[in-house]
Amino acid sequence: MRTIWLGVLLSVGLHFFMFIPVHGKMMGILGILTIINVLISMLLVVPLDLVFIIDGFLKLIFGILYIKLSPINF
Repeated sequence: MRTIWLGVLLSVGLHFFMFIPVHGKMMGILGILTIINVLISMLLVVPLDLVFIIDGFLKLIFGILYIKLSPINF
């Protein structure tokens, strides 16, 4: 089950690279950071709960940055 979840998180990290032309370089950075999170987890056998927490915080931080940097007023 752990391998399946890490594979899902890895594929989510990889899919962020497809958004670089539309959303900019920050999507590439988010993709790299999420992939690094998964690879470290695979190599060091980090608990899966911690991997989910780090993944969530990365996406939350980048989401807040995108809202703050957006030219549209929310």
